[in-house]
Amino acid sequence: NPDAATGPVETLLAAMRSLAVIPVATCVLRTELLQLRQDRDEPFCAFAARVRGKAETCAYNAVCGCGQSVDYSDHIIRDVLINGINDSDIRRDMLGTHDVLCKSVNNIIALVENREMARNALPSSSLSAMS
Repeated sequence: NPDAATGPVETLLAAMRSLAVIPVATCVLRTELLQLRQDRDEPFCAFAARVRGKAETCAYNAVCGCGQSVDYSDHIIRDVLINGINDSDIRRDMLGTHDVLCKSVNNIIALVENREMARNALPSSSLSAMS
């Protein structure tokens, strides 16, 4: 729009958004979210930030019977975090945690980080000596 710069600010902002934002189907974004996995040397809090950032673009909202909009992003984020844990022992431990589905995302992050710190506290030579 050649007249965008001379018109109202709203017109200019709309023109800028149309150039800067590439629309992506919500289903594609959700598929990408569900496929996220923690990288081998990635701290869990960095993985959690990546998951949360992707989930914010996925529009996990539903309208309940009373007409209120319900955001269920945290449920999806928790599931993706647990499923995406790189260390299979920690993932297995988290899957066996009592009431894991009732815990908040921040509690999940804290639990996994504590297990990672415990794992990293043992030198690898003592791990091989125990085996």
